[in-house]
Amino acid sequence: MRRRGRSRRRSRYYLVALLSIVMAVVLYFSLQALTDYMARESMARLLSSRPDCSSLPKRALIADSLSIDYPNESLIRKISVLLEGAGYFVDIKKGAEVTPDLYSRLNEYSIVILRVHGGKADVVVDGRDIKINGLFTGLEWRDEYVGFKQNGTGTRAFPYNSTKAYLALLPKFFYERLGGLFCKGSVVIVASCYSLYTRDIADAFASKGLTYYLGFEGLVSVDYIDKALERLLSLVLTKNYSWVDAVDRLLKEIGPDPTMGEYMTAIYYRG
Repeated sequence: MRRRGRSRRRSRYYLVALLSIVMAVVLYFSLQALTDYMARESMARLLSSRPDCSSLPKRALIADSLSIDYPNESLIRKISVLLEGAGYFVDIKKGAEVTPDLYSRLNEYSIVILRVHGGKADVVVDGRDIKINGLFTGLEWRDEYVGFKQNGTGTRAFPYNSTKAYLALLPKFFYERLGGLFCKGSVVIVASCYSLYTRDIADAFASKGLTYYLGFEGLVSVDYIDKALERLLSLVLTKNYSWVDAVDRLLKEIGPDPTMGEYMTAIYYRG
């Protein structure tokens, strides 16, 4: 009888211990869900309270690290004139001036034009195919940039058909290092290959309030990029097209890249 009583007490002890563990696990995940919900609500409030671009000074950025390998001064002058004619103060950064610091301040502008190299990679992790894309800086790779690789914000990358290595920035960089929110109606035009190979970079910008992200999914020729960029800005700034309508019109007017078959795509993020 005593043995049976001890057995019952031991069973009750184990049951109480098990229930305590279950309750602790439920409480942990409930608190985690509440924390996540509060973080989302806080960000939603921040995004809804950000100013409209039309209420702010007109600032545009042209970041042209592609000028290192494929300079096009005529194009930069033409799109600068288009922007200035629409009332924008234009910052132009070329070559090695296109740095991680500049990328971290893109939210300071309502129009951002990135004429840069873009890259992509496909890796297999635990049997899953993971697609990655990144945007190049104008900085040639040096060993001092290894910290970007170690924390997953950047990598050593080579432009298409080139042996010169640059520092390229990965989606994590834009989630963690972008220094503020974009205004409502803001646009980032990524005139590069693979800028929409995944939507990760675009979504990172959107998490900071970006309204429009324009780019190319695959490999595209520089000649086509430059032609598309000039015509796009002309349609928006002189013909009053919306960014999305301008991209549609662009494809009708000039068609896809005759070499690669690529064309520009626009993503509109509501909110």
